[in-house]
Amino acid sequence: METQEKGKLYKFLKIDAIIENLTALIEARLELAKLEIKEEVAKLGAKIIAGIVFAFLLVMIVIFLSISLATWVNYMLASMFLGYVIVTGFYMLVLAILIAFKVRIWLQLKIESILIDAEETNQEDEQGGD
Repeated sequence: METQEKGKLYKFLKIDAIIENLTALIEARLELAKLEIKEEVAKLGAKIIAGIVFAFLLVMIVIFLSISLATWVNYMLASMFLGYVIVTGFYMLVLAILIAFKVRIWLQLKIESILIDAEETNQEDEQGGD
């Protein structure tokens, strides 16, 4: 008899409908969270790929400019290899200076701060848009 009374009470209070609505709401929230995560991953992937492409092109430009400069120095010095040695020595000097001044650590900290600022900007944009 208690089960019949509970069933009547549930029907009277429409608890079944409330539970179904809450379940649907939770499922919708989970789906929304999944979509937001997918969007963020897609944005991050696009940024990474664009950065890789940009870095690759920049490296190619530096390589070809270095070869061109070394060839020109070879021509000016009437040598077959001295221009390449001079350009290589220049890059070694730049590397030594960067190592001496610990630019790698500074650069790493700078990149971290840029990424943190970008993430904070994204969060502010998302909060402002709601």
